[in-house]
Formats: sequence, structure tokens, C-alpha cells
Amino acid sequence: MPRLCRGLNEFDEAKCAYLASIGYVALAIDVYGEAFPFDLRTNNAKFDPATASEHRHGAFAAMNSMLSDWAKFRRFLRAWVTAGKSHSAACPDRCGAIGYCFGGCAVLEMVRDGIPGVQGVVSFHGVLSSYPQALPDTPAPPMVSTPSNSYANKDIIVYIENGADDHLVPDEAIRGFKDEMAAQGINWKFADYADTAHGFSLLADSGYHELSDRRSVQEMLALWAELWPEVEQKYVPVNAAGTTMPPPVSAAKM
Repeated sequence: MPRLCRGLNEFDEAKCAYLASIGYVALAIDVYGEAFPFDLRTNNAKFDPATASEHRHGAFAAMNSMLSDWAKFRRFLRAWVTAGKSHSAACPDRCGAIGYCFGGCAVLEMVRDGIPGVQGVVSFHGVLSSYPQALPDTPAPPMVSTPSNSYANKDIIVYIENGADDHLVPDEAIRGFKDEMAAQGINWKFADYADTAHGFSLLADSGYHELSDRRSVQEMLALWAELWPEVEQKYVPVNAAGTTMPPPVSAAKM
């Protein structure tokens, strides 16, 4: 069984390999930072309930350590964008970001912070607000820092790939996100997938939904093709989750 964790894991590495096979340079990061050891953020079905609960709490604590300190979180994200763009294999004039769950929340922080040079972001079953989360037996921690949102990068394009049955994204959060982006003049697209729960892009997750995963990845690739038409997308028949992908339209016509 692949190693599963909250943070950098085999799925993220497989996603980088998938994007590289298509023709892009990809960088995977651990958005939980180093506040909590890796072994407190793992999630393995073989664990006994008490250990699984401990690890879940460790993951939430690591996530909330970032969400409760926006200044630290944004410094962290800016540093990784800079590192990625400065890599010898990368083209600094082409930069996008994707994220899953908490990672989806992270790419929206890039939008709110107005990080320059990021041309597009895609959030897959991500939380739409950037505030600490609570567990049933653990309240959300207080905010440490709350810097103002600049939305300075007005050229960025935002894609939201959301499961219509995602319990972490209530209707009021969707309305709030759309109103927020509209008020700031940010270009966005919201895809709501029917009969789809949280975690639909992750094969090992109980919410995995093959059709929604396929369509959401096609949405991402369509955005990259729009932003960087000079980059030829090579056809890769299976994505990082193991979902079969159809050939791109250009390849199908050949």
C-alpha cells in the first residue's frame, strides 16, 4: 500500500511525474511545514483506532499551525514559488499551482496574497476559506496573525474543482468565495461535480470518484493549454490516481 499522509506523499510525487510526462516541470511541497513530525501526520488504515486518531489530530494541528498564522503561511508559499521558478529546469515566465484539500486552500492563499508571477491555480476538493479548522473534540486555535489580503495579482485565473457533496464546502462557503473573487476582479471558474464527495481525486480515499477525477484533471490541463499554448501537452493515458485519461482533442484528430 502506498504511504499515505497529510503532507508530502506518494500521490504528490506521482502527480509530479504525471505532469512531467505531459511536458511540465512540477514541484511538490509539504504545505504542513515542519511544525509537527512526519510520523504524527500519517494516515494508515492498518493503524488501530487510537493511533489513527492521534495521527489525525497531529495532521489537524500541523494544518492549523499554518492557517492560524497567515504571515508565516504566506512567507512559506512565496518561498516555494521563488524556489520553483529559480530551478534550472523551470521557465520562470510560466508558473501555476495546484492543490488538494489543504493544498487547495493553500493555492487560494496565493491568490489572496497576490503573489506575482503565478498565472493560474487549481484547487481540487479544497477548503475555500483560509481559517483554522476544528475537530469535534478540538476547537480551532486562535489567529496569530491576520495580514490584509491584497489580491494584487489581477491577472491570475482560479479554477475550483469541487464535489457537490463535499461536507467541508457548504453552500455559504461557495457563495462567500464567489462574492470575494468577484469583488476583487479575479477571474474564476467553479466546477461542481454531481454525486461527488471530498477526496474525489485520491484513489486511496473513500471519496474517490473516477469520472469526477478524470473531468477535473481535464479542466486543469485545459487551463494550462490556455495559459501556455506554446507548450505541447504529450498524451499520458493514466493520471496520478490511476484514472484512465482520454487523448487530448488535438491528438484525437491526428
